[in-house]
This record gives sequence, C-alpha cells and structure tokens, in this order.
Amino acid sequence: MAKFKIEFNMKKLEKDLNKQISDIVKKEQKRLIIEKDKERGKMNILNKNAEEMLKVFLRKYDEIKDYCIDGSYDEFPERMRLSIKDTMESLELYDYISNYLLFIDGGWSVTLTPEALEYFDKKGRRTELFEELVSSEKELLREILKIDNENGDVTNFLKDKVDNDLKDIFRGIIGTLDSNGLIKVVWGSDTVYYATLTQAGRSYFEREQKYKEINPNVVYINGNQVNIAKDNAILTASQINNTSELDKLIEELKEILENNDIDESVKNEILDNVDGIKEELNRDKPRKGILKSFTEGLKQSINLVPKLMEIGANITAIITFLEPFIN
Repeated sequence: MAKFKIEFNMKKLEKDLNKQISDIVKKEQKRLIIEKDKERGKMNILNKNAEEMLKVFLRKYDEIKDYCIDGSYDEFPERMRLSIKDTMESLELYDYISNYLLFIDGGWSVTLTPEALEYFDKKGRRTELFEELVSSEKELLREILKIDNENGDVTNFLKDKVDNDLKDIFRGIIGTLDSNGLIKVVWGSDTVYYATLTQAGRSYFEREQKYKEINPNVVYINGNQVNIAKDNAILTASQINNTSELDKLIEELKEILENNDIDESVKNEILDNVDGIKEELNRDKPRKGILKSFTEGLKQSINLVPKLMEIGANITAIITFLEPFIN
C-alpha cells in the first residue's frame, strides 16, 4: 500500500493565522469606533474609496428607485478593483448597505439602507464645513448658487470652467464641493457631464450666517470646534469644546482596564498617558510636544494589549480626538 506523506509549512500557517487574527482585530476595532461615534451623535465620514463606491450605488438607485441593486466590477475606478470586498465591508459596518454579494464573473449585488440615501446630504450640512471650505471653494459655490437662482445651466457653467482651466484648479474645487455633498457632479470624457446644486449647497450660506450669529465665539482648528474668548484678537488661549467627550472616553478606558487581567506595568503606563493628556489639556496653553509624547505612548500601548479589541478601539478614539492639537 502506498504511503502518503503530508508536510505542513508551519511558518506559513502561523503567518496566515496571524494575518487572519489581525484582520479580525482591526475589523472589530473599527466597528467599536463606529459605534462610539454613533453614540456621541458624530457623523462617520467614509474614506474616498467608500464614497466613490457609494456614489455608484446611489446613481443606480436613482435609475431604478430600488434598494436592491447590482452591477459589475468595471463600474468602479481601476485602483479600487483589488479592494472591492474590503470597501463593501466598510459600507456594511457603517450601515450604508445591509448586505453584499460578490460573484466569480466579476459581478456584485448589494442592498442599500435608507441611511445611504442621506449620506452626502448630511455630510453637506456639517457645521465643520463653515470653516473647512477655503475662499476659492466658497466663491465658486456662490457663483453656482447665483446661476441656480437665475435658472441658469450649472452643468455648462462648470464644464466651461474645467475645459478652459489649463492648471486644473477648478477640477479640484469642483471635486471638493461634490465630495462634501454641496453639488452633485457626474464626470464624462474628462469633463463635467452633469452637475446640479444640492439642497445642502443651496442653503449653505444661509446656514453659515445663522450658525455664526448663534455661535460668535467659535472657530475651528482642523475641523474640530474650539472656543476662544470674545475679546481675543489672536488665539492665545484655547479650550476644547465638549471636554466631556474626552472625559467619557478616558473613564471607559479606565473601566476596561479595571475589569480585565492586564499586566500591572502596562496598565499603569496607559493610565499615566491618559492622565497626562487630561492634565495638559486643562492648561491655558496646552503644549503640543507634551501632548504628542503622551499620544505616542498610547499608540504603543495598543501593541501591548492586542487581544483586547475594546482597549484598541477606545485608545484610537482618544488619539483621533487629539489629532487637531498634535498635527
């Protein structure tokens, strides 16, 4: 009788297993961050690939008015072809699709959620945009609004802007307004094929004016709200808006540390970093270098407790909160 010899490449198996575990941990951390943002009423902004995929889905929805849609891989930009599954997985995590199927022949099928239809409109109504948009972007939006109010042709207006712009400046500006839900643009033959003003774009300046009247002492730093004294001409002192958000994250982290079996030295290192962050942010003039040092310490802590996904998600949320003050 013939003998069969089966050989296992243990290094390869171990490597594959570690990758699977890492992927599961990352997915769970992402899910926990998304859930925390939802609890705080914060909008989850998709990355560029996910937004482009969602736009494809929404165009199909507009055509058939059905939440169940299908298509093929070649409807997405070529750079996305190798990450289609990951991108759909992200959209599912964010609750913009309820399920998806991928087929061997390069086809796909998804079911949209009602939240997907509202994504770009909600993104266009974020108060952060009042300070994130630069003057050239606001100026073009004003021009589009004027044309729309006069029942002019927004598509031809933007097409002319792109076709006569040798430096491609307007292409980028149009892209910013489009990605932020203030206008809706379809590109074709390397120019604007169709464009229209959205309701978020139509009401942008009115909402901006009302917001500034209600909040005269608010400015933004990298999209994060900061309060300053009314009589300060320059930003000599700052106070993070809604410190209770950070306090809540820190208290949650301490509770997780308390309820899990973690090496005492690791636990103390994490606590030292978060307490140092809290103390520094209570100063009149928080020091960027100190905050950055504490943040780097927290980043290292994630690697020390890789099996506890809740800790990784919580620390990531704290780091995200601090980014405007350390970048």
